[in-house]
Amino acid sequence: MKLSGDFDARCLRSRPRRSWRSRMVGLFVLLLWLGGLALLGVATTSLSGVRSDVSAPVGVTLSLLLAGVLLIVCALLLRRRARRRQQGNGDLCLAPHLMRRHG
Repeated sequence: MKLSGDFDARCLRSRPRRSWRSRMVGLFVLLLWLGGLALLGVATTSLSGVRSDVSAPVGVTLSLLLAGVLLIVCALLLRRRARRRQQGNGDLCLAPHLMRRHG
């Protein structure tokens, strides 16, 4: 099969539309992720007992740890859902005359 120099296979796939909704979801996921990391940091600092002014009861610390993990899991699930919705079905966009059967 002869390949032409100006052919680009990426032109067969449809370009994803970037909407404001996907950008807002991305920003929300980023904020959830950073909030979860902040909660995990506060909880581990409180559990380690490095500073006495940050220490909190064990129940509060464990609840902060659990909340941080839940925020990160929610961010991951929301990101996966948004990417699957953005990608669509992944079919090639071929012109109808290219899909014609010969024979």
